[in-house]
Amino acid sequence: MRVCVCFLLVVVHISFLFNGQALADDTVDFHSLNKKADMALRLVQEERYEEGKQVLNWIGDRLPEMDYEKEDLNSRDMGTLIRAYEGAQEGVTAADLPPEERVRHLLTFRLALDSVISRENPLWKKTEPTLQEKLKEVYQHAVNQEEQEAQRVFNEWLRQFEIIRPAFTIREEPAVYERVSSYVKFMDQNRREWLQEDGGEHLEKLEKEMKSLFHPENRDSAIDPSLLWVMISVGGMVILSLTYAGWKKYKGEKGREKMKQ
Repeated sequence: MRVCVCFLLVVVHISFLFNGQALADDTVDFHSLNKKADMALRLVQEERYEEGKQVLNWIGDRLPEMDYEKEDLNSRDMGTLIRAYEGAQEGVTAADLPPEERVRHLLTFRLALDSVISRENPLWKKTEPTLQEKLKEVYQHAVNQEEQEAQRVFNEWLRQFEIIRPAFTIREEPAVYERVSSYVKFMDQNRREWLQEDGGEHLEKLEKEMKSLFHPENRDSAIDPSLLWVMISVGGMVILSLTYAGWKKYKGEKGREKMKQ
């Protein structure tokens, strides 16, 4: 986990040196927010949390008022970016977070902002080698029936995946990120089952889905039937949960009305 984060931090800061320094301080667009996000990330790396919080507050005051339509972003993209920002805020305000977790929250927001302005070559795509290498490591442990090690490395892979999730969600088509996210969720929730089966087939499918995420030019137009089943199953559980929550809310409101009467 630490190797991936350190690699990403180097890439992010080098990119900033080439792309961010020419911006005027009074320019308030997504490029200037990106510049400030990089500053906040640096401050948190140096454990200067109060200063990082002030920079994030500056971003937060302007983020809701940005011209999202100009960047071809919809309300879903806006929500994704704001949630990433809220995670970054947690990174500088939560009292019990270790330094590495604080940096992870800031890095997630930084990559999400970069995906808004870097359509052709966003920074999150530079994580492909480390993510795919982790999957291969999980695969080796799984086929060798080393369940504990496979679980440990898969957890590391999941944490790395969560760092880039908001970034690719913003620019990818819903069908693509929902398919990838659904299969990752399936793998997470059913890890004991696929690990006991040696996990090879499931991990190969996950690797294929990740390759399609990083290389859209190589995507198949057809959806694997097994992945379609996963998407329907996960989606069905979400719908069922929302329906149950709505029913409980309805019953609670009815109960309060009866008490008033």
